Amino acid sequence: SDQQGPVVKRAGMFYIILVMLGIVVFQLGEMGAFAYVIELGSAHEFSDRFIGLTLATGLWTGVPAALFVTWWGIRSGRLRPLMASTITCALAIAALTIPSPTTYFIASILFAMGFSIAISYMIGLGAELDNLGRMGAMAGLVNNLGLAIGPAAAGFLVGRDMLLHVFILGATLVL
Repeated sequence: SDQQGPVVKRAGMFYIILVMLGIVVFQLGEMGAFAYVIELGSAHEFSDRFIGLTLATGLWTGVPAALFVTWWGIRSGRLRPLMASTITCALAIAALTIPSPTTYFIASILFAMGFSIAISYMIGLGAELDNLGRMGAMAGLVNNLGLAIGPAAAGFLVGRDMLLHVFILGATLVL
């Protein structure tokens, strides 16, 4: 009985690198911005209460957005929802720099929703790269790498009084 393991089906290395790089760069940009969104609100002279409630509302709206992905799935493919959500996330990050309470509130909600949808599709795309789950695990790893590097890179800019640059760079990297 000559048993063999499952046949490994994997995407080409170019696609694997492209997807993994996309995930880490997206997370680097969005998490770099998110790490300093409270400080930006303070720089806009918003009250701590307003900032806290705004961010909590934004984060809670990310939950139904992620649930939307589980319901919607890939019925329209991945490209359209991924593009729409990353553009929404990037525009929201840029809008956070406008010193308006209404804009800050709406942008925080759109930021969380865009992020939740985009990262769900990105991790799903990573999981599709092979049939053994290895690339899905790798997608989780590079996701966490971006989460860790983003605030550190942003901190470098904030330490040089470049807070607005964090959000401009974050919006650019998310795209």
